Amino acid sequence: MIDPISRSPVGPRRVHRGIALWLLLFPCLVCAGPVTVTTGKMVLEFSTIGGTLSRLEVCHPACDQSRPGSITTFRFHGETSRQSPIAVVIPGDDAMTRQIAGSDYSVDRSADDAFVTLIFESAPVESGVSIRKVYRISRTSYDIRLTIEVTGENRQRLASRHPPALRLLGTGDFLTTRESSGFAESYEGLSPVYAVGDDASVFDTGEDGEEAMTLSAPFWAGLRNRFWALLAHPVDPGRIRVTATSDEQTSSVTLSGAGEPPVHRFLIYAGPLQLDELKATSPSLTAFLYAPLWFWLRWLCFALYYPLTLLYHVTGNYGIAIILLAVVVKIAMSPLTAIADRWQRKVDTTRSALQPHLDVIKRNFRGEEQVKRIHALYGEHGTNMFYTLKSLFGFLIQIPVFIAAFYMLNENFLLSGVPFLWIDDLAQPDHFIRLPFTLPFFGEYLNLMPFVMTGVTLLASLSHDSGALSQDLRRKQRNHLFVMALLFFVLLYTFPAGMVLYWTSNNLIQLAKDLAGRVLPDPQ
Repeated sequence: MIDPISRSPVGPRRVHRGIALWLLLFPCLVCAGPVTVTTGKMVLEFSTIGGTLSRLEVCHPACDQSRPGSITTFRFHGETSRQSPIAVVIPGDDAMTRQIAGSDYSVDRSADDAFVTLIFESAPVESGVSIRKVYRISRTSYDIRLTIEVTGENRQRLASRHPPALRLLGTGDFLTTRESSGFAESYEGLSPVYAVGDDASVFDTGEDGEEAMTLSAPFWAGLRNRFWALLAHPVDPGRIRVTATSDEQTSSVTLSGAGEPPVHRFLIYAGPLQLDELKATSPSLTAFLYAPLWFWLRWLCFALYYPLTLLYHVTGNYGIAIILLAVVVKIAMSPLTAIADRWQRKVDTTRSALQPHLDVIKRNFRGEEQVKRIHALYGEHGTNMFYTLKSLFGFLIQIPVFIAAFYMLNENFLLSGVPFLWIDDLAQPDHFIRLPFTLPFFGEYLNLMPFVMTGVTLLASLSHDSGALSQDLRRKQRNHLFVMALLFFVLLYTFPAGMVLYWTSNNLIQLAKDLAGRVLPDPQ
């Protein structure tokens, strides 16, 4: 055998030494590469430099493309370890944080039916101090159990000076939201959030871009956008310093533990804001659903969510389920709307009787005399100046349902990516045609569904005929309904198509009811 470099014969001893050297080097080369874990819900890639999560892909319903059903994902791929979505940092000691992130880690991997376990052990980050990170990754859910431990004979020194902390980061392609126009900007965005018990809130980072508070475990804190969340829960009781930062490019939440021993354990949820998936990890995670609402409005959201889910399982189509939900809600509210309609007819009758006399009084009298005559007129008809408030009842009972329907449909993860008719995604505006220009507020797409909704609303306004009103008052009422229709067009133009479909169905039912009322006998 001839050595290609020296061109001299190679003896058996040199060959054996070369083979032995490659056998020693090969495991190290393998260890230096990324460590990949694939479960039913997630694909994770860790770097042995820093022992950090460098890639995270979360799928729903599963990462297996062969399974039926639409697959929606969010992905993260960090260019450096400092961009990891889940990282160990030392608050107040950037040098030590860089040392931890730049150290070489050995990795030990094991698995059972429930979890894949990775144990990363760092080289000494300073004399007598190392970092151990233990990831237990669920095979069937969106759970990651993380233990951070300071090891070594001098571990107490680092733990007492600057204990390690967990940082959750949203940046680059991770947890970013799509651009939106109009009022849609109010719900599209990345927010640092926390929840204690059933109360969830958004960190107020303000002009400084930072807010810090001390919370007593148990609690959840992290990042969320409209449909996805990265949240952490301290497993051990104690007081935790939580710091949230936010700017145009990134948002982060850091949980700084304290005390002895220098071991910190966290349960991490990286997945969709979907009721069943959240409850599978922890029932307390459901606090992040419909969080801005009062508790009774949240209950109303769930009261709409469950019938929609049932209707979907019956029909197999979310578009049809939304239409049927509008029918179910209309039927459920019919006792209240019947009362509202009866009160409205009485108000209309009283207004028609009073209006000619009021016009005469306002035309011929001023000041105190006018007020005196108007009060006398109300007394003659057995009413008072507040009689018209009864007509607001029908409007007021619809407001909570409208708000609950908006939040339920807007935050319904299962509508994401679901098509219906010409609508590609019920969780987004229908984007019927892309315009050659961008309109302020309205954006760059022509959305057809709001035009359909407004057309149905206008038809319902034209068909609405209160026989108790005079011709003049009927014309004024119709003008008010036209103005309301235009206001709803502007309000809902950039809203998700599923929400607009619901409101269109609601108005279509009202139109059918008014048309039926013309041919059926008056129930009064």
